[in-house]
Amino acid sequence: MVLTSDNGGYVKGIGGPCNTTHSPGGGAAAPNTDWNHGTVCFNGESGANNWPLRGGKYSMWEGGIRVNAFASGGALPAAVRGTKLNGAIHIADWYTTLAHLAGADPTDHEAARSGLPPIDSLDVWPLLSGQNATSPREEAGWLVTESLFVQGPWKYVAGGTTMTEAARGGPAYPNASTATDPISDHNFVCPSRGCLFNVVEDPAEKDEVSEAHPDVVAHMKVEMEKRAAHIWSTSHHNDPACKKAAWDRYGGFYGPWKEVE
Repeated sequence: MVLTSDNGGYVKGIGGPCNTTHSPGGGAAAPNTDWNHGTVCFNGESGANNWPLRGGKYSMWEGGIRVNAFASGGALPAAVRGTKLNGAIHIADWYTTLAHLAGADPTDHEAARSGLPPIDSLDVWPLLSGQNATSPREEAGWLVTESLFVQGPWKYVAGGTTMTEAARGGPAYPNASTATDPISDHNFVCPSRGCLFNVVEDPAEKDEVSEAHPDVVAHMKVEMEKRAAHIWSTSHHNDPACKKAAWDRYGGFYGPWKEVE
């Protein structure tokens, strides 16, 4: 059994509008909104506290992307039960790991026939079972977008990026100052060379160290751009054909609507 979160806790302020798939008026998303992520409202912090990590859900800080997880069950060797692992595991890695344990082929052959790239999922069973002390994710890079790349201990964020929710809530959060000073009111803009954090030695991201490590910055920037060029993504925007299929095919409920006979 695996229990894991998919992102850090929600730390928006207690007041504000509901965000939808489309920004109001069709404009670009403001720094601290969730436009283009689906529908969500500024309904308070919902009890979330990512302390001592910085930021929360939808942010690029560790409070937004580093999550709690545990694995349990008879497949785990007795020697690793009750122990803590520090190796990096991406949420996508559970798929291939569990598939291999079940003797199944994790390859998405139908996707390959459609010209989609292979799944980004690694088998981390050697780490979980105690065979290896490190994770294959640490060298492969475990998070990449068009503006963020994490590899080994380093997190790089592209120059000029506004990193939202750039604060820590404290040991108790929400607290007395939450209503007037929520985490979502704080932003940090990366210098033109980009932001660099050592998230192993400094998980709370207190120190931005790009100036001290220009060689690492150069390497991470090249790797991020190279890998980001091969990321497949889909738009979050509403497609009228989706809603039409919901009514015509499924009685008002959403269901598969592309490439359906």
